[in-house]
Amino acid sequence: MLESLLSCLATAAMVLAAYGVGRPCLRWFGVRQHDRLSIVVWSLALGFVGWSLALMTLGFAGLLYRQLIGVLTMGACFVELGEVLSAFQAWRHGVVVKCHDSSADINLPTAPPKWLCVTLVLAAGAVVLGSGISALAPPTAGDALYYHLQLPKVFLAEHSLVYLPLHERSTFPLAVEMWYLWGLAIKGPVAAQMLHWVAGVLVAGASVLLARSLLGNQWAWGVGVVVLCVPGISNQMTSPMNDVALVLFTTLALTAWREAVYEQDKPRCFLLAGVMLGAAVATKYIALLFAIAVAALVLWQYVSQPKQRRILSRGAMIVACTAVLVGGAWYARAAWFHGNPVYPFFAKYLGDAAPDALGASKTPLSWHPLDVVVAPWTITMRPERFGGRQDQLGALLLAVLPAFFVVRRLRGLASLLMVCGVYAVLWYALRQNVRFLLPIVPLLGTAVVWVAVETSRMPARSRWTAQGVMMALLLVGALVPLVRARRQIAVACGLQSREAYLTQREPTYRAAALANFLLPPDAHVLSLDSREFYFNQHVAREKDYRFHHDYVAAIEATGRLEGPLREAGFTHLLLAERLGGQGTPFDDQLSQLVDRELNQASKSGTHALKTLHDYTYQGTDGVRRRYRLIALR
Repeated sequence: MLESLLSCLATAAMVLAAYGVGRPCLRWFGVRQHDRLSIVVWSLALGFVGWSLALMTLGFAGLLYRQLIGVLTMGACFVELGEVLSAFQAWRHGVVVKCHDSSADINLPTAPPKWLCVTLVLAAGAVVLGSGISALAPPTAGDALYYHLQLPKVFLAEHSLVYLPLHERSTFPLAVEMWYLWGLAIKGPVAAQMLHWVAGVLVAGASVLLARSLLGNQWAWGVGVVVLCVPGISNQMTSPMNDVALVLFTTLALTAWREAVYEQDKPRCFLLAGVMLGAAVATKYIALLFAIAVAALVLWQYVSQPKQRRILSRGAMIVACTAVLVGGAWYARAAWFHGNPVYPFFAKYLGDAAPDALGASKTPLSWHPLDVVVAPWTITMRPERFGGRQDQLGALLLAVLPAFFVVRRLRGLASLLMVCGVYAVLWYALRQNVRFLLPIVPLLGTAVVWVAVETSRMPARSRWTAQGVMMALLLVGALVPLVRARRQIAVACGLQSREAYLTQREPTYRAAALANFLLPPDAHVLSLDSREFYFNQHVAREKDYRFHHDYVAAIEATGRLEGPLREAGFTHLLLAERLGGQGTPFDDQLSQLVDRELNQASKSGTHALKTLHDYTYQGTDGVRRRYRLIALR
C-alpha cells in the first residue's frame, strides 16, 4: 500500500509540475479560457508537451540525470504552487464558457434527462476507478516492456538519447516515452504508467471541449463519458503505451483548429493547434494519417467556402510550421541514423533496409466490396484479427452506426465525420490495427451523443427503449475496467507484493529475477522474447539481431553455437517456446540450434551450454510458454 501511495504522490507531483509549466504557456498564447475544464485540460496538455520537449533537449545534450530531473520537477512544483492556488481562487469567481449552443438552432432539450446524467456519472466513475486500480499494478504489457519503458530506462542509464542499432524502435517518435523517463527518474515504472492514466482522463475532457460547440455545454459531457467507456481507451489507460496520449493531442489539435476557423477572434488558436499536432506526430507515426485527414477537410473547406480561404491558408501555414518545430526533431533523428525519417516504414524506397512494416499480414481485410461493407462488424466482433480483443472499440459505436444516416444534419458534425472517413480509408489501406482507430473515437463519440439527442424526438416508449439500449451498452463498456481490475486490486492495495504479482503476470520476470541475482551487470542476453525491462543486464531481441547479422549461417559453418554468439558479445540466451493456446508463436530456430548443441554435448561429454533456469508459464490468456535461461560458456 505504501508503494502505491508513493507512486500516486509522485504522479501528483509531476501533474502539478506540468500544470505549472502549461498555465503560463496558455496565458502566453493569449487564448481566453473562462471555464475550469478548459484551463485544466489545456494547461496540463501544454505542460506535458513542454516537459517532453525539455527532456528531449536534455537527452540530446547528454544531461539526463535523475538528480537534475528531480530538482527541476520539485522546483516547478514549489514555484508554481502559488499559480495553482491563484487559479483555484479565480475558478471560484469564474463564469461558464460562452460556447455556441446548437440547441438554439435545432430546438434540442436544454439538458439531458436526470436519469441519463446519473448513468453517465456512474459510468465515468467506474472507468476512472477501475483503470486507476489497474494502473497502480506493475507494468506487464509486452510493448511497454519492449520499448515504451525499456528505451527510457536505457536513455536514463546512459544520460542521453543514445542510438541503439539493434533496437528497431529506438528511432521512433518518442515524445510520450519522455514522460515515462520522467516517471522512472522520479519514482519508478508505476508512476510512469500512471501518467498515461492521467492522459486518459484528459482525453475525456478534450472530447468535451471538441463537442460542446456542436452539442452545447451540457450534452457535450456525454461525449467524454462515451469515449472513456470505449474498452480500447480504458485498457490503454492502464499501461504505459502511447495511444491514449495520441488521442489527447489529435483531439485538442482539431478543437483548436475549429475554434480558430469558426471564432475568428482567436487567431492564436492556430498556434495551439500546431503545438498539439506537433506533439501528436512526435508521439506516433499514425498521427501523420490524422494530419492528412484534417488536411483533406481543410482542402474541402478551401474549395467550398471562398470567404474563408484567407484564414484557412494562413492557419494551415501556421499549424504546419509549428508542428514541424515541435515534432520534427524525432524525424530528423531517424533520418540521421537511417536515412529514412519514418523508419522502418517505406524502407524499400528510403534509407536503410528494415523489416516489412506494411506487409499483407498487417491488412487482413481486402478491398473486396463485401469486406469493405462488413468491416465495422468484423473489426468490432473479431478484434483479435486486428491487434487484440483488449483494444476493441465496443458495441455502442457499432450499434449506433446505422443511425448516423437517418438523423438530422447537425452543423459541424459532417466535417468531423469527413475526418473519420478519410482516416479510416488510410487506416484500411496501410495498417489495420484496431487501436490505431482510437484517434477518431472522440469524433465518433460526438456523433453517438447526437444520435442520443435525436431519440428525444421519438414517442415516449420508443425513446425509452432506444436510450435504454444505448445506456446498457455504455454501462457494459464501463464495467470492463472494473472487471479487469479484479486481478490488480490486491497488489494495488498492498495485499500482494509486486514481486509476487510479476511472477504470476509477467512471463519473463522469473528469468529476469534470477539473472539479476546471478549475472553481472555487464552480461549480454540474446532473447527470443521482446520483454526486456525487468532485466538489469543488456538484452537484445533475437529477431532484431538476426535481421542485421546472419548468425545462423555462421553457426552452420563452424558447427558451434557458442562461438559466433560469444564473438558478438553475448553471454546468455533466453529461449521461449509456445506450448499451447492461441497467439503468435516464437521463432524456434535458435531453440532448435540450442537443443542440437545440448544433445551433442550430452553424447560427447562436453558442456558448452548450461541451463540456469527452465520453467513453464501459464498466462491469463490461456497461452502456455516455456522459458529457458542458458549460459554460453
